[in-house]
Amino acid sequence: MPFQDDDTILAPHKLWRRVPDSHWVYDEGLQRARPSSDAFRDDPDGDPMSVYWEAHNQPPTAAAVLAGHDNYKIAAVTAQDVRNHALGVFQAPVDGFPSHCKVFGEKTKRNVDRKLAKASSWVVGPTDEEVQQKRQT
Repeated sequence: MPFQDDDTILAPHKLWRRVPDSHWVYDEGLQRARPSSDAFRDDPDGDPMSVYWEAHNQPPTAAAVLAGHDNYKIAAVTAQDVRNHALGVFQAPVDGFPSHCKVFGEKTKRNVDRKLAKASSWVVGPTDEEVQQKRQT
């Protein structure tokens, strides 16, 4: 059965994405740290990209999303950002996270992954020290 976009996830609602330290960069053009395009791709096994719906009636907390994931950050895009690129989002609750969702659709063609990375904002971002270290490498 094909995935179906959930219209209860409204356009301005933020979708949080966990980002490992290896998947963020300092973007000289934007003059800020941002996730790399790798952060906005499906799992290697083809499973759609996981996110956490901030506006869910049982919203996630940053501490819960990062629990057990040392050296990770959290970036956010809106549901509209996702839909602007012909992607969809649906609820896919997992134990302890009723706000867990999946984003489906092609992300690597048309550079959608890079466009999402550039549109994202930090919920929990790198420290100033981490940014300086990244800029020096």
